[in-house]
Amino acid sequence: MTGKQFEWQLPRLRNGKVKDMTYEAFQKISDRIASKAGAKIIEVSPKNSHAKYTKWQTENIFKLRIKSRLDFLLEHSLDLDDFKTKAKALNLAVDFSGKWATYRLLDDVQVRNTRGRNLVKSDPERYNLDRIEAHLKKNTGIFSVADVVNQYEEKIETRKNDFDYQVTIEPWQIDHVTAKGIYINVDFGLAQHGVIFIGAYKTDLLEDGNYNLYLKTNDYFYFMDTAGAANNRFMKGPTLMWQLSLYNGTVPIAKEKVISTINELTEAINFLASHGVTEGGEQLVRLEQQLLEAVQEAKDRLKELDNKIRELNDSAKELIVSNISDYQDETLEQIKNQIGSVQASRRLLKEINDDAIREIGEYQVILVNSNKVDESWKGKRNLK
Repeated sequence: MTGKQFEWQLPRLRNGKVKDMTYEAFQKISDRIASKAGAKIIEVSPKNSHAKYTKWQTENIFKLRIKSRLDFLLEHSLDLDDFKTKAKALNLAVDFSGKWATYRLLDDVQVRNTRGRNLVKSDPERYNLDRIEAHLKKNTGIFSVADVVNQYEEKIETRKNDFDYQVTIEPWQIDHVTAKGIYINVDFGLAQHGVIFIGAYKTDLLEDGNYNLYLKTNDYFYFMDTAGAANNRFMKGPTLMWQLSLYNGTVPIAKEKVISTINELTEAINFLASHGVTEGGEQLVRLEQQLLEAVQEAKDRLKELDNKIRELNDSAKELIVSNISDYQDETLEQIKNQIGSVQASRRLLKEINDDAIREIGEYQVILVNSNKVDESWKGKRNLK
């Protein structure tokens, strides 16, 4: 049609692999047309639901799953036999017969064993037999196999549902809905109109007909221009978030990364405390120190968010005083939305951080009282 050469995009990634961007673009355009016409869409991977997506995602990352289970077992096993028993319960095969420990997922399609030295390149011996035995000697407390399995499953479920941004979209922003997800009407720049596909695993349908979208910073979405493919391009998660919230006036929430860390550490400490582990081992010492560091990180981040709010307010004041922008109202609206978003993020972070500080205080009180009871009992026993 244009007489120009068609360029097939095959960029090379940092890991050395080649990514076929053009093929992916054609696939998304084909899916959009087919879904709107009611035609069958070829399933490349089971991403038509959150459950299937997470299963597909984790089944293809053996090393991360093995490492996650090993880290959990190291904190909740008393000795090597206990470690092996609980590893079996978590569907992890372990073999210490060779020079290097090997592991294999029993609830997955993994066929070949993975050597422990390949799990952490910077510390290849971390999951070898001698290091594991040395770590277990520092542990205290007895955890049943059932408790360990349940706690691990809850931890994995929490990680699967994690996100960086939450934004609400209204029905009028939706082009059409399919079993795999929704197509959303989006503008790119000043004059480009098109649609973007959001997988069902990233959405929740609300009672009022709106949808909550859960986006990550490193997400990429393909913008398909209704005027023609020449303007099609990829849009990052944060860009999409601001674009969608700008149209309907909703305030997006950016979830601070340290929140996930605080939640995970708090749950781990509560799990140990509920099983009587309050002193005498390094498990709680390590977790408590990590939690204190996370709380301090949250405090520092709260100060940064306060500075951000001040900077945005100053920008709004300067824009109003200058009165030279052709798009002053639009720019002010964007700044207003940004301020609202940062304030919402700050409220969420402060709430989580305050809860963590309170729980640390409660834990310290329990620990002190526990020590007093022990000392009192020892004194009575000595008198007898």
